[in-house]
Amino acid sequence: MDNALPTPGGGDNGTIDTTPPAARSPRLLDPLLRFQVRAQNDPGHARRVAFTGVLSLTLLTVLLGLLFGVADHPAVWAVLALVGVAAGLPLFLMVVTAFVHLMVFRVPLPADTRPADLRAARRVLRSRTLTGVPEVDRVARALAAQVLGQRLWPSALMLAGFSVLNLFNALNRYASDGGWSGSAVFLVVSVLMALMVAFAVAHDLLAKRRARDLAMAYDARPGGTVNSEPSRGLG
Repeated sequence: MDNALPTPGGGDNGTIDTTPPAARSPRLLDPLLRFQVRAQNDPGHARRVAFTGVLSLTLLTVLLGLLFGVADHPAVWAVLALVGVAAGLPLFLMVVTAFVHLMVFRVPLPADTRPADLRAARRVLRSRTLTGVPEVDRVARALAAQVLGQRLWPSALMLAGFSVLNLFNALNRYASDGGWSGSAVFLVVSVLMALMVAFAVAHDLLAKRRARDLAMAYDARPGGTVNSEPSRGLG
């Protein structure tokens, strides 16, 4: 592994930028990344956020529905739609993140993980190349353990079953109608679900191969082993 510093040149005026990544590259989604880390280390907080978010989204939907019913001008409808998106999208992202991370991780992300380190660790996991930065590589190793602990087959089997069911409905409607008029919807849904299963399985195999390679590279380093018991994922 090459831990050499970058060679000056090529537009950097011969200087090396030693500013920590977190200090120079704050991102819009940093609060969401911080929440992901906290949700893995504090499931109770994630449950409270999920409940509050669902309740807030429900109330927002009811309120907007009432206002849409009262309003009688397209401009007012447009304003209400913009307000709904602006208020509802952050709530929706928080709720989805909370539900996704409600699972109990045996290898959670370190509680002090910074958003910049988490982004860098995801790149490390994709490239399977350690950076030599202890904080980033440690987070990447935890991500690898989580990927290796995920179980995709229950969801894949469920989607495959729905795909077969829709294909059966399509063929049955085709036989009874003598054409694809009413059965085309079932056929399209069946094909889309089959494609989703194929994509998910291929992506899962690639992700696990990357995670396995990274875990082996990390654990092969002196003192590099961690508690690598796989996390319990929602497959």
